[in-house]
Amino acid sequence: MPVKDFPVAKSVKSFDLPVEVDPIYDANELLQRSGLDRSITAADLLDGEFDLINVYRLDMEIPCGLADCRTPHKSGLLGKLADGRLFHVGRVCGKTKLGHDFAIAQRKLEATQNEIRLRRDITAFVDDVPVKRRGVQDLVQQERGASWVRKALQEWKRVTPDGVREVMRQKARSNDSKVERVRQRSQDEIRDLLDAGLVKTRSDGEYESELIGNFQGLNVLLADPHRDHKLITNNLESLENLNVASLGLGQLRAWKRWIVETDEATNRLRHAIEAGSRFFTPENLALQVEVASTDDDARTLRETTWQLAVPQAIAPQKRVSIMSEKERARQHRKIGGRRRKKRRAA
Repeated sequence: MPVKDFPVAKSVKSFDLPVEVDPIYDANELLQRSGLDRSITAADLLDGEFDLINVYRLDMEIPCGLADCRTPHKSGLLGKLADGRLFHVGRVCGKTKLGHDFAIAQRKLEATQNEIRLRRDITAFVDDVPVKRRGVQDLVQQERGASWVRKALQEWKRVTPDGVREVMRQKARSNDSKVERVRQRSQDEIRDLLDAGLVKTRSDGEYESELIGNFQGLNVLLADPHRDHKLITNNLESLENLNVASLGLGQLRAWKRWIVETDEATNRLRHAIEAGSRFFTPENLALQVEVASTDDDARTLRETTWQLAVPQAIAPQKRVSIMSEKERARQHRKIGGRRRKKRRAA
């Protein structure tokens, strides 16, 4: 949308000039623009005609581009006069020297830029939906992918005692990967600590924590691959045939949120796969015994054959023939009959 559509004051007369879509963030890019004239004054702009074509947001201060201002600032606007010369002016400087309608034109320019960027980004995403769908399917179906993580999590929940599950999830939420074992010191050890001045009282030195190891991939315990996969699939289906040209600004913003949500869910899938590959190993899972609060929970964890339990949850299941009791008994009789024949023949 050209700036000429802006409802601006007479002092900000507009021409059919292109609006630059992306803001300027680099001071050198702005100051080295071809055609930039730093001799232009506010009076020149009020007496002439110009157009606003871009905004800038810098990480360093620069003097205002108006010759009768030069106030240091970081954000402002780039404009173009009818004769092609460029100028830049700070936001506050422009409003102060050129009037309130300059600020209105600035907001209109930013809204136009935002709309153009939204249409560009959404269109690019819609065009890329088939590729994104194949990529997500690869994430789900690949060896030890999202489907593997989901099944491994289900198996972990099934065999892990409730108390241990809660401790592990709390560790994941607090990003505490350390596995420590608490040991009660002997009286001689406590006395040595007191003599060395390392503790003030006996109670201070009664226990010590020994670092045994660190859990790997704890974040997988907070993941929900099935939910994320379903969200991505539904969003991509809705976006695939979207008519971007027919959308208003409010609709563009809403669809942009869908795109952000889809990308975030895709990243969560990737992170879950990476964390799952590190968490679901016999060595890592064996550390859970150290966080068990009861002997029964520790015994349950020790008796769990993780080397079999996890692969069984994630590997393709072998086809099993389910026989009735009669069929099983008949099969046993056949086997027994063959053995008896072999013994008689021998």
